[in-house]
Amino acid sequence: NQGYRKTLFDMWVDTLNTKSVQTKIDMSIIEYLSAPSQRLEWKAHDLPNDTLCFENAIMMTRYNRYPLIIDPSGQAVHFLMEFFNNNKNSKRKMIRTSFLDNGFLKHLESALRFGNALLVEDVESIDPVLNSVLNREISKSGGRVMITVGAKEIDFSPHFTIFLSTRDPTCHFTPDLCSRVTFVNFTATHASLAAQCLNKVLKSERPDIDNKRSDLLKLQGEFRVQLRELEKALLNALNSVKTNILEDDNVMNTLENLKNKSSVVAEKMADSEKVMEQVTNAAAVYEPFAKLASRIYFTLEELSTSHFLYQFSLPFFLQLVDDLLSPKTNEALEKLSGEGKKKPEFRLKAIRDSMFSSAFLRVARGLLQKDQMAFALRLAQVSLSESHALDYNEVHFLLRVHPTAYGGSGVDLPKPLSLSKPQSIMLEKLVKIPAFGNLASHMSSHAQNWHKFMIGDSSFPEGWESNAGSKVFSAFRKVLVAKVLKAQILEEVSKDFVDAVFGEEFLNQLNDPKLDRLVTVETRAETPILLVTFPGYDASVRVTDLARNHGMESKLTALAMGSPEGFAQADTAINIAAKTGKWVLLKNVHLSPTWLSSLEKRLHRLEPDRNFRIFMTMEVSPRVPLNLVRMSNVVILEPPRGLKSSMMRIFNNLPSSRVNKAPAERSRLYFLLAWLHSVVLERLRYTPVGWTKGFEFSEADQRVALDAIDEWVDKMAKDRLNVRPEHLPWDAIQESLKKIVYGGRLDNVFDQSRLNAFVNKLFLPSAYDVEFPLAHTIDGKEKKMRPLIQIPDCRDYQGFVEWIEKMPDIASPEYLGLPANAKVLLQLEQTKRILNILSKLQSADHDVERASMLQETKIRARSMSSSMPPWWVRVRKLVTYWLKAIPPKVTLLQGTASSALVRTLQREIQRYSHVHSQIMSDLKAASEVFEGNASSTNRVRMVLKAIGETEQVPSHWDAKPVNVTMSASNWMQDFINRIRGINAIAETNVKSIGSKALWLGGLLAPEAFFAASRQEVARAHQCPLDSLFLKVTISNSASALQDDFIFQGLTLHGAGCTSSTLTVTEKVREKLPYAHFQWCRRDKEEKDDDGP
Repeated sequence: NQGYRKTLFDMWVDTLNTKSVQTKIDMSIIEYLSAPSQRLEWKAHDLPNDTLCFENAIMMTRYNRYPLIIDPSGQAVHFLMEFFNNNKNSKRKMIRTSFLDNGFLKHLESALRFGNALLVEDVESIDPVLNSVLNREISKSGGRVMITVGAKEIDFSPHFTIFLSTRDPTCHFTPDLCSRVTFVNFTATHASLAAQCLNKVLKSERPDIDNKRSDLLKLQGEFRVQLRELEKALLNALNSVKTNILEDDNVMNTLENLKNKSSVVAEKMADSEKVMEQVTNAAAVYEPFAKLASRIYFTLEELSTSHFLYQFSLPFFLQLVDDLLSPKTNEALEKLSGEGKKKPEFRLKAIRDSMFSSAFLRVARGLLQKDQMAFALRLAQVSLSESHALDYNEVHFLLRVHPTAYGGSGVDLPKPLSLSKPQSIMLEKLVKIPAFGNLASHMSSHAQNWHKFMIGDSSFPEGWESNAGSKVFSAFRKVLVAKVLKAQILEEVSKDFVDAVFGEEFLNQLNDPKLDRLVTVETRAETPILLVTFPGYDASVRVTDLARNHGMESKLTALAMGSPEGFAQADTAINIAAKTGKWVLLKNVHLSPTWLSSLEKRLHRLEPDRNFRIFMTMEVSPRVPLNLVRMSNVVILEPPRGLKSSMMRIFNNLPSSRVNKAPAERSRLYFLLAWLHSVVLERLRYTPVGWTKGFEFSEADQRVALDAIDEWVDKMAKDRLNVRPEHLPWDAIQESLKKIVYGGRLDNVFDQSRLNAFVNKLFLPSAYDVEFPLAHTIDGKEKKMRPLIQIPDCRDYQGFVEWIEKMPDIASPEYLGLPANAKVLLQLEQTKRILNILSKLQSADHDVERASMLQETKIRARSMSSSMPPWWVRVRKLVTYWLKAIPPKVTLLQGTASSALVRTLQREIQRYSHVHSQIMSDLKAASEVFEGNASSTNRVRMVLKAIGETEQVPSHWDAKPVNVTMSASNWMQDFINRIRGINAIAETNVKSIGSKALWLGGLLAPEAFFAASRQEVARAHQCPLDSLFLKVTISNSASALQDDFIFQGLTLHGAGCTSSTLTVTEKVREKLPYAHFQWCRRDKEEKDDDGP
């Protein structure tokens, strides 16, 4: 790639300098290997005007082995087709084909015989028929040059050339193929994309500058040609001298003429360079816009690390830039009036502001709702970076600083300000930033105000900022304070910051995703529109409405995918619609991933009518080809969240006739099931408090349950209009729901008991009472349960719908049987996700190619602070700290392997030892690079990039599944604690394992240790495993009882614990002291029970 070429060039120059060989300081490889006229010709045939593309074009014209082009954007393929087929100077035509074409062999044979150029696309896998062509296995027979293709011998023209192309930048090729082709990588870089954006804005806003620059480039090329001709004439004149050069008048006259001509040419070149400098200065006004655009695109590239659906192509972004520059598609330009419409600075500001709002709208509608705020924060950061408004230390604190990164003692604050240890350490780090120097003292002197802020809904106290500055600065600093003191409101405070940067309308534009504009303005005919939905949401209705609004209802063909018959019908419909300008809707395409791969390649080569549109609906599925997602305009349609929305969605999908069907008691059963189903689904959002894990409950469960209810009710009713509630088969309904419909998806007793409680409390004869409670709350004064919401007194479909419409949009978690403060858990998880994604997006700013070049060089420690980027210096500090903090070795456990506990712990220690050696080896190698004692390797480079640029854990440090919301610093501190815990276990007497407190979460496979403890007790008492049940006691005592295993470090979510009894608490989670897990033998009568 371009970065590696730059590295090689710099290394070669350094080598020449060490050998005292003079080099040209401003040597340009592009100018040396290509003529200006040649570059102008390339540019005229749509080659982007940037260094990367010019270097690649040189490689495609001066190759020894046939080129294999990596072309994610399609720009290289477009250039080649234009250059060969629309070039009057070209004597050859290019044939475009792929291995999927039925006529591929025919095209290959024709190109070989007649000397045409052949472009083969989608070469992720190479057809073996090309082996002889790539190897140039030619032979001569009777004066003819022949080549064997398959079983045929074909005449081989010396003018034949072949270009292989793939749009997949992640594709890996075999070493054998790599040795037979020349790789040409058109993957965009920061510099190349900025240059392309600059050219676009100059053509649109300052065509005079763009034309003058092109003319000067052509003129300078002609001058250089003249200078070369003069130099050649000079050499010829000197070569023709036969006597003394001073006595040859002819030679002297020639030299004099050459001198005069070269002076004139040199003078003209100097004048042109002055003009070029003026042109460059004028163009520099638009360079900040081009750089901002480049940073936004690479931010989109980094979004793919957060979710597989976040795929955005370069053509998608370049179309966004084109739309910004056109008054027809940019309302901000259209609104300019008078002098503002003509002044470049006003137009540039309108384009710049529109770029952020348009980028957010077009991208955010393809993001999950929970990820939109992280993207908005990133755009705000990019916008402010133009003037370096945000302080580096403040941004670093938000994204990189964690309480376990380096440790600390914390900050002492007066009561009632009681901070947790992590909060205190974070505050200690925050107050070291100049803008927060007064924060700790202000919190001490205004403790009551800060206490109200931390425990209630009151706003930020005022007067704590050392230098308040603008509204933007103040809003951003509140985000940092929220991270430390009240992390659950970080998303809310981040919204205020984004509003301060862009205005309130910036985020509000998501209320209307503007699908009409997406279809008519933003989407080209060959670009699919991919509508991603969730169970229970039908996106095809949106497409039908769009077709009706645009008069295309009669021209819309809708097909359901999933069967081979549907594939053939879809192929036919697409072919007809592409020719006639109709619309095609393919439903549930996630059911046909193999067919989608071929569809993506067909759409790429399709040349449809400009009115043609293809819509595809799918559920979230990683099996959908990423190339198809990348080439599509993606819209994610999420159903509204909340109990009310879920209930309304269920009733909207139910025909009123089915709900009102006799007997009259059926409708209330339907309502009870809708309530249960909505509660079951909504509790998934509160995992692990709602359910212990994300079970796959779906709309299918609801349909099955409704059918079961119908069957039982119809059997009992026997066509009667009414049935007494107590005569309904409640036991059968309850057991069906608990053990089959919903219970069939559960895999543990704890979640099963939760489900049983809901079903048993709802499906009762008393559910037909007027004041039957659907949910309860705890009376804070009397400490007892009281009804929170009661079942509506309705008997038909319309009555239930009206009651649901009156429900609050955002219901209390108590409706779901959860504590009122359970929403804090959701907010904390959302805060972690926002910071994690925002941290990943920072790598979009790193010039990876330049960083790679720096890492290739032996860097001396004394130059680190002056020449290295900030993240490099930060990583060096981290590596040094980790090497000191990590225990130097993992202690092995001594003991007989006959014990199940010992075998389990030995496996744990072996796994930790392996990962420990990997980590220590990597950190020591990185330290050697920092000290300048070794060159960087690919492995070290990968580690430094993960830790420094993205603050992520390297993938091969796989001690345990990496938490996606955990930074490298937090992960490492957790790993250090685990090694210390493992060493403490290994140093313990084998016989006392279990009698001393053990950190259960510090094991890689805690469930294995748990099972081994049961086996150990069963073996000691010579009893079956199923005769033991578990008794859990929470105590402050660490003294072990018989068959007792003591664990520490456990956390209780959603409740408190006093004397081993669960209690209601306002805390989201609570750390437990010591948990005694005691295996007890059942009595004979208890053998069939479920345990205590």
